[in-house]
Amino acid sequence: MEAIFFTFSLYLAIIFAQPIRHEETLNAVETNALPVADGDEQLFEASGMEDEVEEKTETGSKLDQSANSNNEPLPWMRLKKELSDIQKEPPAGCSAGPINDDLFHWQATIQGPQDSPYKDGVFFLTIDFPIDYPFKPPKVLFKTLIYHPNIDKAGNICLDILKSQWSPALTVSKLLLSISSLFCDPNEDYHLVPEIGQMYVNNREKFNRIAREWTLKHAVL
Repeated sequence: MEAIFFTFSLYLAIIFAQPIRHEETLNAVETNALPVADGDEQLFEASGMEDEVEEKTETGSKLDQSANSNNEPLPWMRLKKELSDIQKEPPAGCSAGPINDDLFHWQATIQGPQDSPYKDGVFFLTIDFPIDYPFKPPKVLFKTLIYHPNIDKAGNICLDILKSQWSPALTVSKLLLSISSLFCDPNEDYHLVPEIGQMYVNNREKFNRIAREWTLKHAVL
């Protein structure tokens, strides 16, 4: 009899013990709490976590794709070929090459034409290529001061092929020759420095004199 009572008591204990564990489980689910590592006091709510992880993963993937596209070998290969061409056959009166072996940052020189007030001068320029070259034009700046209606004191150049008229078919050699042509034939329609442009148009003799003085002062080595 005692054995039967003990067995029945044990059976009741098991039955009434299960709802307690089940209720605890429901409470844990309702709190939406994720288990935390030992010693970690911070709790993370389960709601929205999956979406956040997916969003971060997708963003990271886009960044990786952008980085890969920015490192395509085409610009590097194009610049390497242009450098080889310039070294083999440099444009008349010009030179160019990378600074510290950086293919995207060059230094160039243009010699002043003999039939211009810039004769005997050597004018230094920098050429910075974008990562999507040749589909975008390089940034070209004069580092040597020059008195010219299309070139300001900061070295900026007013030349259409450096902006809206740029074409991937253009090269560094062609670009330097185009800039060199401004020495003898400034663009009278677009004066980057209006006062110099007006002097070039209205008083050529004075313009030539000042341009010559600047050349002797800043560009003759």
